[in-house]
Amino acid sequence: MAQNNQLASYAHKITKAEAQINWTDSAIAIERIIRAFNPAPAAFSFLGNERLKIWSAAAATSHKKATPGEIISASSEGLLVKCGEGCILLKELQLAGKSRLPVSEILKARSTSFASGERLGV
Repeated sequence: MAQNNQLASYAHKITKAEAQINWTDSAIAIERIIRAFNPAPAAFSFLGNERLKIWSAAAATSHKKATPGEIISASSEGLLVKCGEGCILLKELQLAGKSRLPVSEILKARSTSFASGERLGV
């Protein structure tokens, strides 16, 4: 079937800046951004000055009060991070200059960097 050019619209080129996580968004919106930008340009955030690519995540629930972007807990399942609405469990990350790894593997060497109370995106 031929495309109706009267109904067509232009899709702008995706930029890397669009893939940066805004932790004040809802957990569901952030989960969708992570899926949408996988594999390229890959969703990302910052931990201090270090850029983190986020490859896999799932919306989650937590009743702990925290600031958006704050790490609530770090476990073998992943990093539980507070969002504007709800929380998200980050399962697979990539540190700058490193390979893509499950959070459980990253925590073996860098657990203090991802301790409860640390903030992403700041």
